[in-house]
Amino acid sequence: MSTLVWTKQKPTLPGFYFFRMHDTAYSVQHPHVRYLAFDDGELCVIDPEFHLVDELSDDFEYAGPITEPVEQNEISDFLTCDSALFERQLLDNVTTDEQVTSI
Repeated sequence: MSTLVWTKQKPTLPGFYFFRMHDTAYSVQHPHVRYLAFDDGELCVIDPEFHLVDELSDDFEYAGPITEPVEQNEISDFLTCDSALFERQLLDNVTTDEQVTSI
């Protein structure tokens, strides 16, 4: 799992993102999650209306995209399969001993 970092750089890819805004009157806005998708070739925030990312205030900070969760049974099935364990080891870039110890 990677650590998300707040940035002022506007998102360029679709997905779920954390949003927050620095407001001098209220300090920092509580983070909230919004979904971004392309509409007619332009990245938009769906909230429930469409807002062009390019037109968002420069006061916003973003973190993402956020990886969507999987169902519990999907991860259980994945971890019980030997070939899946091997693939996970490759993806996580760890040795077999480290992998077995962490499970």
